[in-house]
Amino acid sequence: MSVRPRSESLLEVAQDLELLCVKEREVTDMERAKELREKRVAELRKTNGTLEKGYQRILDDIEQTRDRRRVPEEYYLKVKDYLKTTRAVSETEVNDFRKEAEACLRDLATERYTVLILGETSAGKSSLINLLLSERIMPTSIKQSTLTICEISYGVTEEAVLHLANRSKPSRVLTGDRFEKYKDYIQKPIEDENWCEKIEIKIPNPLLKLMPILSEWVRLYKGEDGCGITSESAIFVCNKWDEVEKQSNRNQEQDPERHIIDTLRKTIPELDEKFQIIKMSVLRAAEVKERFDVMGDDLHNLVNRLQRLLPLCIERKIEFFYFWISGQLCSLSDQLKGEMCNAKRNREQRLQARKVLDEKLSKLKEGNPIREIENAITSYVKQAQQKLASYLQTDEFKRSFCRWTENELPKTEEGQNFSKMKEAFSRCIEQRFENFLQDWESRVNFFTQAHAELEAQFNKGFLEFEREIRDIDRVLVGSDVDDFRPFEIRPGRMFSPLDPRMKKFLVMTGLILWPVLIPVGLAAGFISAPVLGVLAFGKHLKEQHQRSNCCLTMTDLSAEFLEDFITDKILSYVRDKFSEETNRIANIKRCHQQLITKYEQRCKDLTKSEDESREKEILEKYQPLYSNLKDMNENLMFDAIQNGIQVMYPSCQLDVRRLKYNEKERQAHLGAGTYGMVFKGRYSPPGHKRKDVAVKKIREHSDPSNVATFLKEAAMLKQLEHKHIVTFYGVGIDVQNRELVSLVLVFDLCIRSLDQQIFENDEYIPWKTASAAAGIMLWAKQILDALEFIHSKNVVHRDLKLANILISKRKHIKVADLGLATFKDKITGTMCGTPLYMAPEVMEGKLHSTKVDIYSFGLVMWEMWFGKRVFSELRREEFFRRIKDEHYRPQIPRNGNPPPAIWIELMTSSWQSDPSLRRTATECKDIIKTIRDQHVE
Repeated sequence: MSVRPRSESLLEVAQDLELLCVKEREVTDMERAKELREKRVAELRKTNGTLEKGYQRILDDIEQTRDRRRVPEEYYLKVKDYLKTTRAVSETEVNDFRKEAEACLRDLATERYTVLILGETSAGKSSLINLLLSERIMPTSIKQSTLTICEISYGVTEEAVLHLANRSKPSRVLTGDRFEKYKDYIQKPIEDENWCEKIEIKIPNPLLKLMPILSEWVRLYKGEDGCGITSESAIFVCNKWDEVEKQSNRNQEQDPERHIIDTLRKTIPELDEKFQIIKMSVLRAAEVKERFDVMGDDLHNLVNRLQRLLPLCIERKIEFFYFWISGQLCSLSDQLKGEMCNAKRNREQRLQARKVLDEKLSKLKEGNPIREIENAITSYVKQAQQKLASYLQTDEFKRSFCRWTENELPKTEEGQNFSKMKEAFSRCIEQRFENFLQDWESRVNFFTQAHAELEAQFNKGFLEFEREIRDIDRVLVGSDVDDFRPFEIRPGRMFSPLDPRMKKFLVMTGLILWPVLIPVGLAAGFISAPVLGVLAFGKHLKEQHQRSNCCLTMTDLSAEFLEDFITDKILSYVRDKFSEETNRIANIKRCHQQLITKYEQRCKDLTKSEDESREKEILEKYQPLYSNLKDMNENLMFDAIQNGIQVMYPSCQLDVRRLKYNEKERQAHLGAGTYGMVFKGRYSPPGHKRKDVAVKKIREHSDPSNVATFLKEAAMLKQLEHKHIVTFYGVGIDVQNRELVSLVLVFDLCIRSLDQQIFENDEYIPWKTASAAAGIMLWAKQILDALEFIHSKNVVHRDLKLANILISKRKHIKVADLGLATFKDKITGTMCGTPLYMAPEVMEGKLHSTKVDIYSFGLVMWEMWFGKRVFSELRREEFFRRIKDEHYRPQIPRNGNPPPAIWIELMTSSWQSDPSLRRTATECKDIIKTIRDQHVE
């Protein structure tokens, strides 16, 4: 630790205490102040350590991924060897396979993991880079007008390579005494003739051997090809947080943390605010590190996030390679199966198969899902352009945007040169424009809704392609196309693991994950800010005019800016908003064409001439190869699971090594369900504290259909994250020696179910205790919150009852047990659910909708109010007849405390036999709100 001179004052030590975040009331004793300082530094050294030790922890975690990396590589070599033994795969396909696999292997073999640092110029990117590298690499005062990309990497000696925007000029290399000159080029504005698009900076910093840094000043989530970054790979560094809190307290503004979270969620709905958002002061963290050679809590939190982020990015690359290899194995298997199937057909059967295949291939060629998405994107761009132009051209907007007061003007110094004055005016007008656009979006939510609707269309289109591809495979391979799948899982919507045949398609259209650090400035506004460039001043505005009347100047400039944006930039701004979807559909079109080319060749192969001896040879040779491929893919999955590689999509597989529970301990036993037991356990998720959890374990030697239901619940829960749906942490799959040992679902631990809470406690039953009404009305509202969300995702719960509604430690409702839940358009009429709560249309095996959940909710309302089990008066043998044929429903007891008439009306209308007479969850929630307003003080 560096020590101040002996003459340091009490004030200086007090400043150290403030820097170290020592919360101590006024310290007047010098020795006491020094003691507190030394104690705090010792604590930080013990708990946080130095930055170098933090980086070593990252290296150690990355090292642990090596075994995982070897799994897909090993299977690639096996597939490569297999391809040498068969003629079933064309030379072109073999070469494509090798080329793509070797590219994946090179990517996995790299020891350098680039970190992107993106954000606005005032957010502190330069200071963050300097802090991470422990060197003053970047100038800390960057002009608003710079757009230079900086790539910082390891070099034996210092070197800077300047890539000028003017392509007629060669790149310049700065070394030796001229090396530091690169900082001047970073500062150059875009209009400067020597402006650099990119500067490569190489320095002998050991950290950069592992982690090169790429810094972009403006663009966010927009690579040249529109991909490269996913939301889970980003960490948002809320810099200057000490200033934010002071400013917020002084101005009595809304909670700044809440404002930033809400702003980010508009772009990243699945944001993990605890892991992905860091509140810190980069300058404070740098000073603590420099003064005391230790990481303060701010820097320690940042390094901890990096410690999770970098290995996560490697894990995602490994998973993508796994999906690709698995998809390849299935593709190869299908080719073999197709050859064998065709060898068994006579000429007439081949011609018939060719005819059916031509029809299905024609349907695939139509590419309706692609065309629908492209049309949707075009429509949204057009709508956005019209709506935005209409808003910007209103008199109200023009008045508000172009009117300036003295207090709103940018700060300029006396005698400031004209160039800096222009820059200040430009920045101020652009910031105001960005704020207006964000305010517009926060009110109309156009882009938010458009992105959500496009995402739903992408999901729908993906599933349509899946069905079409499987239909073609059935023609080629035969009815036993479903044989080749891990765990014997029936492929279907949101089943996991995903059908391996679609895994390759998924990877081809997916993203490559890069770690990203995003410093967020005081306003957190850049996330949805337009890329506007530098404000161009009109030639008619003279320098003297700008100096003499700034308000009038700003008004004129704002009007010019607005006209220029509406005329020339609005379309590019809107297209930029949809660039991710545009690039995504372009990738899908490319993959779609590749699939068509492959199936066209298979179609030709169906009717090529073969002699009987050749057909017999195919059957004898290909059957063992097919069996080997089947075993290879199953072993690949088990080896991947055993090494901690995600094999499920959506990704919800957790590391069983982080999960602890004891089946033999009686106190750990929480209950039993249809498919297994539930235990209390502890789970330590990466980057989070250890949590109490409920572990739902499938029974040993379960039927494959039970395993399918189990995994289906996992996939469904992954899509249904809501405050009133039980928190789902993931699936634990334990594999040993390539055999499935155990399969568990892990949930947040709730204290009990609602039926236990009500049936075992009279004080929670309004019929017996009038004061309990307020509580059950709140519970009803929270249940409907969950149902409303579930139904908004086109999902039906199908087993709603008090036993499947839990109460959290904070006494909030959590709807659980979604094992029978399914999408509306996947309902076949199969009878499922708990008979007591089953709607009549389900009993009759009819197609049904979300209204079956409303029927169950009506029965739940009755049980919550009266504290009794519904239909307890009916005998089992008469139950179905009374419900279906006689429309029998629970009766209203005459004695006790009756429910309000409006509660009875909602309850009885919910269990109507005709589903069309039942309300929606939203309508029910509105009525519950009315009941609460009328009856709860």
